[in-house]
Amino acid sequence: MTDDDVVIEELRARYAAGALSLEEFERRVERVVEDGPEAVDPSIGDGDSDTADRDPVAILRERYARGEIGDDEYRRRLDVLGEDVPDRASEPS
Repeated sequence: MTDDDVVIEELRARYAAGALSLEEFERRVERVVEDGPEAVDPSIGDGDSDTADRDPVAILRERYARGEIGDDEYRRRLDVLGEDVPDRASEPS
């Protein structure tokens, strides 16, 4: 895993946790891609610092299961993270 990948994964986790808006997430990922990982501090945001080593999809599923986000937000964020959006029959309940 490259340094770029590490920073982008942290940004994905922060986006899943709700610490970054879609616009901020996309802006930071673009800076990493264009200028390298040192161009962005992935820890800046309003979220927990414990997201660093967590799977972004797992974070999102937990938020959905706790009722922090609704169905539409869950699906939108999954889509942004590049994950397949599950069928209604296979969604977490």
